[in-house]
Amino acid sequence: MTGKSVEYIGFPEQGRRLAYLDYLKIFAAFAVVMTHIASIGWQALPVEDSQWLISSVYEIVTRFCVPVFFMCSGAVLLNPCKTIPLKTLAVKYILRTTIIALGVSVAFVLLQNLLSGWGGFRALLRASIDGPYFIWYLWVLVGLYFLLPFLKPIAENQRLLTGLIAVLFVFVIGKNTLITMFPDSVLTVMANNFILFTENAEGLFYFLLGAYLVSHSFSRAARIAIYLAGAISLLCAIVLNYSDALLSGWDLYYVNRGNALIAVMSASVFVLFGRVFRNASLGRLSKWLVECGLMIYLIHPFVRQILESCDAFSWVVAFLLDNALLGIPLVTLAVYLVSLLVASFFKVGCNAARRLISR
Repeated sequence: MTGKSVEYIGFPEQGRRLAYLDYLKIFAAFAVVMTHIASIGWQALPVEDSQWLISSVYEIVTRFCVPVFFMCSGAVLLNPCKTIPLKTLAVKYILRTTIIALGVSVAFVLLQNLLSGWGGFRALLRASIDGPYFIWYLWVLVGLYFLLPFLKPIAENQRLLTGLIAVLFVFVIGKNTLITMFPDSVLTVMANNFILFTENAEGLFYFLLGAYLVSHSFSRAARIAIYLAGAISLLCAIVLNYSDALLSGWDLYYVNRGNALIAVMSASVFVLFGRVFRNASLGRLSKWLVECGLMIYLIHPFVRQILESCDAFSWVVAFLLDNALLGIPLVTLAVYLVSLLVASFFKVGCNAARRLISR
């Protein structure tokens, strides 16, 4: 170390697995379940209810989850040491993710129709193509995979990488922050003229940010500053979200992944895990949780939909609404474990099928 606040240390050599990225994925997978469980009360309760405030705190605290997913992907895939042939990129990444996105969308819409009544084939097709609320993440990943051959050379050049991240922070995160927090300002009108940077472009920002953070080391003073910035951003998001909700009702202003407050908090979580788990190793359970992470992300909305729609589980929803402080973490844990169990059965079944086919 040279005493610099930020120092380029390069990407991990090929074959070296950074355990802290895996622990981040595990933590983020649990956090995304909590976000969606907390949103039940957040959307259903009146803002004046104390249970709404508790639900909103859980909702905001866990909003780092999807940005962290993107950062972990960028940290791995943009590593110059990781070679991905174009055929592999097209089949294993782009095509497979597209099939998963479409398949899960159809399955989720079918479940909704089963629980609430058949809406017709045309409505099913339209809803499946549009995708349920959680599928956008996969479509953004597909877009990032298409861009990967062009982004890798940028990641290898630290000046280009830093410059592009700065541009994206200003014109994507900054634009989204202005639009959501100051919708009627002159700056928002100006920001809307930058039509190149559209919805979900923040995925690209986080993807590149992951590559930057994994290839740089921070001094103790810099880390403390990052942690403080993350904590202050979290506190501001909670306070501003509550005060704004009291005035005009709840909205996604301060939980939007494109909001600067969420971006700073997410970056601080990434840096914190990089420090705490820098010398950690993965056990068998941790590896299994990592392997099931994407399936947990895709399965838990099905579990939530059943909880909300079936009368047999109305007591669970009532518990969430009446006792958010305990209900949200307990129901989150239950939904996570059920999703993990289903994912495990699915994964074991797929592995068995592959072995049979390969014989």
